Parts: sequence; structure tokens; C-alpha cells
Amino acid sequence: MKKKNLMVAALMAATVLCAAGCTKTKPSNKADEEAPVISVTGVPTSCNVGETVTLPAATATDNVDGDVSSKVKVTVSQLKADGETVNRDIIYEKAGNVEQTFDVSSNTLLAYRIVYVCKDAAGNKGEKTFALLAIADNETGTLVVNESSVDGFSIETGISGVAGTDIKLPSATAIDQPGDKDISTLVTAKLYEKNGTEVATTLFANWEDFTEVKTVRIPAGEYELVYGVKDAAGNEFETKVRIPVSIAQPEEKNHAYDKNNFAFDNDEG
Repeated sequence: MKKKNLMVAALMAATVLCAAGCTKTKPSNKADEEAPVISVTGVPTSCNVGETVTLPAATATDNVDGDVSSKVKVTVSQLKADGETVNRDIIYEKAGNVEQTFDVSSNTLLAYRIVYVCKDAAGNKGEKTFALLAIADNETGTLVVNESSVDGFSIETGISGVAGTDIKLPSATAIDQPGDKDISTLVTAKLYEKNGTEVATTLFANWEDFTEVKTVRIPAGEYELVYGVKDAAGNEFETKVRIPVSIAQPEEKNHAYDKNNFAFDNDEG
């Protein structure tokens, strides 16, 4: 009996020891409530109206998911005059782990909000917000028709030719302010009859970008060719270049030319 009692006592002691030191560790069921951390540097805070803004790429890390840079999204919103309410989204949830660009063109609404966002697998959202303020551009610049681009051409004597043959239009250079920006690709030209009525506007839709000489065909008549330009902020240069154009009928009497039926191309002269 004594031996049996000793065995029972030993068993109880072992049970107590195991309860104190042999407990198994259970996995934690605590929810992931930590948001990803976004890292981005060099986000612009100011620019001039008319400029293209470049947003830097961002990275993001999460305590559980690790590198979640591919989940970063960026949104750029133009704000109303109160500086808080969104007027419209310029960029909406585009990939934020690569560079993005957008154009600033409004001279009236100048405040923008840039937001980088990243969500992890648990739905936790990390966010970084930046403010960008554009500087209004109310300046124009200079517009120059390059007289030397066409042999024998001058603004004073103008352009002359014969209907149905190639006519060369000189190139032009436009420099915008501030910053001495070359905006020659924005130069346009329109042809007006002498009475001031614009001629066949739809047929002249491609008369733009005068970085090179254009070769065109114009029906017989007396015209005025007007070069002009607007910068990216919408400022129209006050100085327009007006060139007289005189196109004669061809000598061949079996050819008829209609002002609404003529062609042009953009070949370099």
C-alpha cells in the first residue's frame, strides 16, 4: 500500500511540473492593424503654369507583407478656389512606384493635392499627401517669321505664286516667357481674304507647327497670311505677323480652280 501511495504521489508531482513548464505555445491570432510605410522624396511643391510636372516613384514596406511598392497608387487633384474642394482629378490612382507626369495649364485654379496611397493584404492604408502651388503665367513672348527660310521671301513683299503650283510658307520661331521656352511647335497660320473673311478654316486645320517650311497649294486670289501663337497657359501673343499673299490663275485656260477644292502638304521646303 505504501508503494502504491508513493507512485500516486510521483504521478501527481509530474503532472504539476508539466503544467508549470510544458505548456505549448499557441500561434497569435492578433489582427494586422499596421499600415504600410510609404517612402518618396523630391515631390515638387511649386511650378509655373504651362509646365509639365514630374512625380517621383515611391516605395512602400509592410510589417507583414514586406515590399508592397507595386501596390502604391498616386492621385493628383486640382482644387477649387477655396484650396480644399476637389475641382477635378488630373491623375487618378495611377501606379505610384513609377514616375508620372501631368501638365499644369490653368491660370485661375493654381492649387493641387498629390496623394500617394498603399494598402496591404489586410486592408490597412498608408498615405502621404503633398501640396503643389502653381505660379500663374500671364506673360507672352516673341514670334518671328524666319524670312531666310524661303529663298527670295520677305514679309514686306509677301508671297506670290500660281494656283495649282507649290507655294512655300516660311518657318517661324516663338519664344515664350518666363524661361525663354521655345514653343515654335505651337505656331499656327490662317489665310484670310482681303475683305477680312477667314477662308476655308477646316481645310487649313493642319497649318500648325512651323518649325519647318511648309509646302502648300492655294487657289487664285488676294489674301493675308497671319501667323500667331498661344502658349501652354493660353496666353495669345499680341504681335501677329501678317503677310500679303497673291495667287494668280494659271495661263492654261482648260484648268478651273475652286477656292473650296485645293490641297496642301507639310513637306519641308
